[in-house]
Amino acid sequence: MASPTTRRTSRASRSSRSRWSGVAPPVAPADEPPRRPMPAGHVLLVGIVCLFVGSLFNAPGIEKTAQGQPIGWRRDVGRAFAEPLADVSHFLHTDRPRLWLQSALGREGDDEINVSLPSPTTLPPSATTTTIKMVFAPDDQMRIWVGGDSLAIIPGQSVLDNFPGASQGVIDPVVNAVDGQVATGLSRPEIFNWPEHLKDETKRLDPDIVILTLGSNDDQPLTNAPGGETIGQDNADWVPEYRRRIGGLMDQVTSGGRTLILVGIPIVRDPGRSGEYQVINTIYKEEAKKRRGRVLFVDTYPLFLTPEGAYSDYLPNAAGELVRYREGDGIHLTRAGGDVVSEQIFKTIAENFDIISWREEVTTPPTTTAPATSAPATGAPTTAAPPS
Repeated sequence: MASPTTRRTSRASRSSRSRWSGVAPPVAPADEPPRRPMPAGHVLLVGIVCLFVGSLFNAPGIEKTAQGQPIGWRRDVGRAFAEPLADVSHFLHTDRPRLWLQSALGREGDDEINVSLPSPTTLPPSATTTTIKMVFAPDDQMRIWVGGDSLAIIPGQSVLDNFPGASQGVIDPVVNAVDGQVATGLSRPEIFNWPEHLKDETKRLDPDIVILTLGSNDDQPLTNAPGGETIGQDNADWVPEYRRRIGGLMDQVTSGGRTLILVGIPIVRDPGRSGEYQVINTIYKEEAKKRRGRVLFVDTYPLFLTPEGAYSDYLPNAAGELVRYREGDGIHLTRAGGDVVSEQIFKTIAENFDIISWREEVTTPPTTTAPATSAPATGAPTTAAPPS
């Protein structure tokens, strides 16, 4: 009986014969030296060189990714590596292919990091703010732009859906979509620079009114303060620096004769975070007051309070029915909540602009009066909110 070894050898021989049947098997030249595997050290060195070269080609993106990391030691280490790498890449022009590719794809500026923020513009002592209401009509429409952080999206959709009809065609959006930029604000301009973005958008679209919601992502350290430092929330300089940032944005937006409607942050489920948001809301309110007639602040914090002044996902509407106004995260709004905010924005517009006088019939003597302006949505919470 053949042994297992004999059987395996026999099978291998048959397999070899069948594979090379009629064809001579390859034979290495007699003078060819035997091939030796590359030493592990050489493989590692080649890998490191390839990684470094690839990093040089992608240095701008690496730097932007490092800048966008959460505040902490990982971001510090990433920047310590990425920033010199980007400088070397720019010097060697190895960043050019990436720029050319972005240009070909229509994505110029993807890797730009603009952290410049405008400072407030000081008005001369003699400057006054007009109290005369601007008049708008269907043939001279109020052009609005709507955007902001993630809290702008649902209320902004309510604004775009309700305002044109509620105003009988007086209010018209320059873009029929909310410019919502998730996880953005004024605290981290290296992630998204709102003043720069608004400067570009207002120049491109030329709205009369900018409706902007900000602040819900700004309860954190402020990076790229004057001098390049980062200011923590527990630092006494946090409030003055944030005040400088929002004041500069206000003055930039309104410098061309536009009006800024700044929408504040509603109460949230987390009491600690609500307290931080109230600090931001207070700054917004005070800075808007300095620019009366140019900046209008919409305080959403009291809109969603219980009679006891607390947070609740559900509140009664005008019919006494409990309505869910908040999403499960205790921060964002449902569509019903968005309607409440949009109603408050519409009320602010109606109080500060003339959008109804065009309805009056020219008769002598006048026999009718202009109908009262109504808000575009109903169902707001009926509870009287205590002052915030």
